[in-house]
Amino acid sequence: MSFSKALDIIKRENINKEKGEKMKKETNKVKENLINKNTEDIQEKDNERYLKVKTFNAVDYLPEKYKGKLMFKFKETADILNVHCLTISRWVREGKLQEIVYTERSKFIPLTSILQFLETKSN
Repeated sequence: MSFSKALDIIKRENINKEKGEKMKKETNKVKENLINKNTEDIQEKDNERYLKVKTFNAVDYLPEKYKGKLMFKFKETADILNVHCLTISRWVREGKLQEIVYTERSKFIPLTSILQFLETKSN
């Protein structure tokens, strides 16, 4: 191998090393930026979640067919809380929900009781 070819090979290797180091530095910068950006995004998302919890109003999220009602049947309450009717009955027996009895077959859960239950459940 001639001396000039050896010099060319060494130059190419040095250039490749420099390019490699430069690419590593750029890659590390990009990684750091992404990590910082993701951390900021997570912090922003946490703040958003916090604000949503602080401003949550359960009445606004009632299904449309129940808006304006102050008392609900067991089935309707189960639908609102996304549980089974028997769970509502159990919660009434346990005293977690208040029921209003008009007749033996007409039992209702007041909206205030549902909201109070949701508040205690979230704490």
